[in-house]
Amino acid sequence: MHILIDLQACQTLGSRNRGIGRYSLALARAMAGVAAGTHRVSVLLSDRFPDTVTGLRDVFSPLVGAANIHTISLPAGCHYLDPSNFTRLRIAERIRAHAIRQINPDIVHVSSLFEGLGDDAVVSIEPPPGAMQRVAVTLYDLIPYLHQTVYLANPATRHWYYRRLQALRNADLLLAISESSRQEAIAALGIDASQVVNMSSAIDEHFVPVDIAPDEQRMLCRRFGIARDFVLYTGGIDYRKNVEGLIHAYAMLPADLRTRHQLVIVCSINPDDERRLHEEARNRGMLPDELVLTGYVPEADLVRLYNLAKLFVFPSLHEGFGLPVLEAMACGTPAIGADRSSIPEVIGRADALFDPTSQQAITAAIVHALRDDAFRQQLGRHGLERARQFSWRATASRALEAFQAIAPPLARADIAPSVVSVPRQRLAYFSPLPNERSGIADYSAELLPELARHYEIELVTDATPLDEDWLQANFPVRSTEWFQRHADHYDRVLYHIGNSQFHVHMLPLLRRHPGVVMLHDYFLSGMLRYAETFGHETHAFRNSLFRTHGYAALVDLAQRDAMALEMDYAANRSILDFALGVLVHSRYSIELAGSDYGSRYAARFAYVPFARRALSTPSRADARTRLGLDAEAFVVCAFGFMAPTKLNLELIQAWQGSALSSHPQAQLVFVGQHPSEDYGMQVEAARRGSGSAIRITGFVSPADYSLWLAAADVGVQLRAQSRGETSAAIFDCLAYRLPLVFNAHGSAAELPDDVAIKLPDRLHIASLAHALERLFDDPALRADLARRGHDFVCQQHAPRLAARCYADAIESFYRNAPLASESRLLDDIANLDAGPSLSPDECTEIAACIARNRLDTRPPRLLLDITGMSPMLLRQWLPEFVRQLPTPWLMECVEHVDSAWRTNRASVCAALGIPEGLPEEPLLPGHQDAWLTLSASQPELPLPGLFAHRAARLENSQSSCPVLPIVRAIVDWLQSPGTFPPPLRPFVLSQA
Repeated sequence: MHILIDLQACQTLGSRNRGIGRYSLALARAMAGVAAGTHRVSVLLSDRFPDTVTGLRDVFSPLVGAANIHTISLPAGCHYLDPSNFTRLRIAERIRAHAIRQINPDIVHVSSLFEGLGDDAVVSIEPPPGAMQRVAVTLYDLIPYLHQTVYLANPATRHWYYRRLQALRNADLLLAISESSRQEAIAALGIDASQVVNMSSAIDEHFVPVDIAPDEQRMLCRRFGIARDFVLYTGGIDYRKNVEGLIHAYAMLPADLRTRHQLVIVCSINPDDERRLHEEARNRGMLPDELVLTGYVPEADLVRLYNLAKLFVFPSLHEGFGLPVLEAMACGTPAIGADRSSIPEVIGRADALFDPTSQQAITAAIVHALRDDAFRQQLGRHGLERARQFSWRATASRALEAFQAIAPPLARADIAPSVVSVPRQRLAYFSPLPNERSGIADYSAELLPELARHYEIELVTDATPLDEDWLQANFPVRSTEWFQRHADHYDRVLYHIGNSQFHVHMLPLLRRHPGVVMLHDYFLSGMLRYAETFGHETHAFRNSLFRTHGYAALVDLAQRDAMALEMDYAANRSILDFALGVLVHSRYSIELAGSDYGSRYAARFAYVPFARRALSTPSRADARTRLGLDAEAFVVCAFGFMAPTKLNLELIQAWQGSALSSHPQAQLVFVGQHPSEDYGMQVEAARRGSGSAIRITGFVSPADYSLWLAAADVGVQLRAQSRGETSAAIFDCLAYRLPLVFNAHGSAAELPDDVAIKLPDRLHIASLAHALERLFDDPALRADLARRGHDFVCQQHAPRLAARCYADAIESFYRNAPLASESRLLDDIANLDAGPSLSPDECTEIAACIARNRLDTRPPRLLLDITGMSPMLLRQWLPEFVRQLPTPWLMECVEHVDSAWRTNRASVCAALGIPEGLPEEPLLPGHQDAWLTLSASQPELPLPGLFAHRAARLENSQSSCPVLPIVRAIVDWLQSPGTFPPPLRPFVLSQA
């Protein structure tokens, strides 16, 4: 295994002389030692820091060999604080990536990702598709992300940090320096637990107990202004270090202890902070010599100060590891510290911890340690034993084991490594985004950080500015007008389409710029009716009904209210036919496509998991306090807007029929928008008499939605008349560890039986009431379901897994989809040196052949030749055809005019008594189509070999024979190719 360690952290001014630089250097040296003889280790440096290169070469040449130290050349002017540098930075990132590909390591280990804010360090993680190397990053902490108001108030800094966080997500492996940091990545960023390893930390070997001669001790103390026994702190001057809290606590010590001791703070300090801390001490009543600020102390002197200190105190509010406390313990110094983040892992002793937010607690801990000699001696012995459990060799070994687990397969020795730069594919991403009241907007915000590991993504939207810092920091935002001018610059296009107004603008774009469609709702009738009603596209709903369902849907539209038709007709083919491929979140949607349009059409669909993070939730107690809920209440919640399809009335009936309705502490809460007027009246009538036990919140913000998920005891998500959608609320309940009751309807039926109480599709009120009572009576069952549901989401629906499935499916579609392969074919044709240019007719024929081949995936059509038929005969025949045609067949009436075949939809509309206006098109038959002539004349059959056993002539179609039996005979023929029941006869060209 070839490991390349990026050591720019040992070069930058911001890191090289601080903990990150020291940690990176020590770990890299240990890795080189542990890997010797087994793995190859290389080091990557940057020539932007020339004064550091020679020293680092001297350190690593004996360990890895001079040939394995690579100093790459990068452009200047890349630091992030100047916005004009951004283009140069992106170029530099690509130069670095190209250089790494030429080195051809198996593993790239980035020793510090958070570099380059104010200097020219260039660190990025953007592996191209198919890249063999894996990328690992040392994770120190997420302190700025968890304390944003303190550390990320500056917009430029926040933008830089969010880009670094995205790069962190792009990594294959995070090497956390503590279990605390590991858990932060899992909880705060939703990183899969298997991709974060705690390699721990260690300290240099010179931190040991030492004997210091009296004269040397006096000289050392005199140099730093130390006159008596002292309490020591070393670290930094920073909000989280809590130095002010330590000074305030020390000032509260009893007078006799303050008289006998000094508080010594060892760290680099600027003059302003020095004046401020002395003023803090003076204001708290401390005498001038009670606080000693040493400034920078050389490491050899620091070891001696550790050994001389009577007590070491570490009051930090948040640490990635906390090296100073381990250094003190390794020197035998009694050490106490905060009970927060990683510090308890280091100290390993509960009675040596205190609450750093309480000055009284810090004071009490110091007093105890200074007055109790036996306790202080125990701390010293414990520290020495504890420190032996941490070593750089052990840390390096854990890192190498983690590398081995993610390493790519060994390359063949006889194949030279490729040095060709392969950029990531540039993807245009269409979706509602945060600032729009769409669940798909929230979904995209969760998916995008992980999908960015696979693509260079640009967001395309005309909505108001994004309400999401992470997205703004990491993804360029383009208008649709900009996209149309630059569409050729994109390698991939992904459209997120659902059944709402937020997707209407994508319709013309998809037709002009085909891409992959993520279909969030199988039914798109609501979105199309909105587009037609509000003038976005004339006849959008009507034309899509026809394209998808044929004339039967238009007859229905003429007789019923358009809104009522939304529940019965998917009307989605006007969108799906232009997709290179269709992604769905349930196999149920693929089954619907197969049932509606045939198995070949369904083959254009691919399943991807619904991306959902297993979130770190607010505490139940905190959520209830903020929502005004009683701590002892038993709260059952149903999430989402209320409608008959959500079976809200049935849930109310089950509640009222259960024992919960008489329990004073039980509440049923519908968290979501109030129902429409008619259904709302039914709901109000049903819950009348239940008082406040049944309530409706109305629309809630995302923050309040999360609070309800955290506060509830049970979630109930019911559904009827599914239209192929996937319930985000179900996955939210599971992710929030909320015990769930649902019915096995539509896509929900695919969920495992053991992650929730799964009721039958046809809901029985008594069964639902019984399920509620079971969960009320059995806390153990609730806990078990909460765990199972949460584990299921983590294992099957993690955003990183979903993003990988997205990328696999998108690439497969772009390789294999007819439209994509046609584009490559046309490019090949255009590049042929074929002599004279093709005529327009020849070009048209080539395009028609390509289009005909593509039509094999479309649903089969019965092509009725009505050439020369009278309107009266059409009125006699066509209504019965419309009623009897089996799924998935559609009917198209065609006629032969001016030596060409065209549709004749106007005549059909007239015969059926429905409004005209459907567009006419040239006839492009497909291999699945059937041909039937009703015409008395017999023009030449188009492409006769195409129809094989499905070309027939109807005898006596001009007579007044009964229509229904003949239509039924035609239906039998369509379903049994090759048979010709009377009055059908094979269409034979010789009879023409």
